[in-house]
Amino acid sequence: MIKKFGVYATHITENKDLFINEISILKEYQNKGIGKSILENQLNENREKGIRTILQVFKNNRAKELYEKLGFKIYGETLTHYQMEDNLSYKYDTNIDKIKLVNLFKSVGWKTAEYPNRLYNAIKNSEYVMTIWKEEELVGLISAITDGYINVFITYLLVNPEYQKIGLGKTMMNDFIKKFEGFGRRILTTEIDKEDYYKKFGFDIEGIVMFNKDWDKDI
Repeated sequence: MIKKFGVYATHITENKDLFINEISILKEYQNKGIGKSILENQLNENREKGIRTILQVFKNNRAKELYEKLGFKIYGETLTHYQMEDNLSYKYDTNIDKIKLVNLFKSVGWKTAEYPNRLYNAIKNSEYVMTIWKEEELVGLISAITDGYINVFITYLLVNPEYQKIGLGKTMMNDFIKKFEGFGRRILTTEIDKEDYYKKFGFDIEGIVMFNKDWDKDI
């Protein structure tokens, strides 16, 4: 017997957007994360394909808070509804405009932004790069280098502060974990106050990290 949890209906608009007509979960199945899971899967699929996702919600509906946590933003309104969109897309490309890279790194205040040539070449020469875009704006990035068999090292993971707290870091980390499943060591460095975040993905502290730094020139 197939259980019915609720209703989820969509259609493609004339502009090739995906419009969510309805998402409703039966009362006995609410507060179990079902609606959130449905939306997360839909958003990931649309972002991979570069499809804009839109919906509308009553102004007094608490579901608006969930939509905002998932990345939807208000782009219009009627007397009764907010019109919301998610226009993010995922890309896998190492050749990224230098200025857009610098702007992303500047948004989080990282020193790397002061060395645009190094930054551009570092990303271009990485074996793995996943980026998140809001139309033409680069808003998130994860990159890694690897020996192909045992070690893979996350060199960068960052999200523009305006797009934080909507699960983009989690999405990129999960993509990285899936991509390098089976490697002997998946490695990263992080600030002390971020360690609990990475433990959620199976990382543990082991040993110490040592650096020999040379930032004299932007080669």
